[in-house]
Amino acid sequence: MVLETVAKQIKDMIETNWSILNPAVADVYFGTGWYEKDEPQRRQVIVSHIYSPPTRWFGAGYAANLHTLTHEAYQVDCWLRVDRGESDLTGDELSVWNMREEVFRILNNQRKNFIPPIGLVIPLGRGLQLNEQASNRQPRMFRWSIRVQANYKT
Repeated sequence: MVLETVAKQIKDMIETNWSILNPAVADVYFGTGWYEKDEPQRRQVIVSHIYSPPTRWFGAGYAANLHTLTHEAYQVDCWLRVDRGESDLTGDELSVWNMREEVFRILNNQRKNFIPPIGLVIPLGRGLQLNEQASNRQPRMFRWSIRVQANYKT
């Protein structure tokens, strides 16, 4: 299975099941890869593949059909760009925190609902805040990152 396809399925699942109003789904750009600097949306949820552990083989024996089981690692980043001169950083921090909570909720609720051969897609934590905290730099980026494990077999 192509790794970008799995990232796209994770992205689509998050976008389809988004239900909060702060921010609303129309106010968020959903993508794969990395932060889209030319995207006009200030808020972004980006899914990217980050790690492929060694493939595990299993089956009845070498003469039978062998199967593979993978535990690929993906990252879901919630980004919020604060434009120069904007002063309400408290509301922005709450907005990106809400995005992180919504992504975590969706991944937990939908962990078994991915198209086979993808099995479980599980968040490995509530996320890690990677932006500068208490910084007066402008413009500023808020970022929460959630590590996700996607299991699938062939």
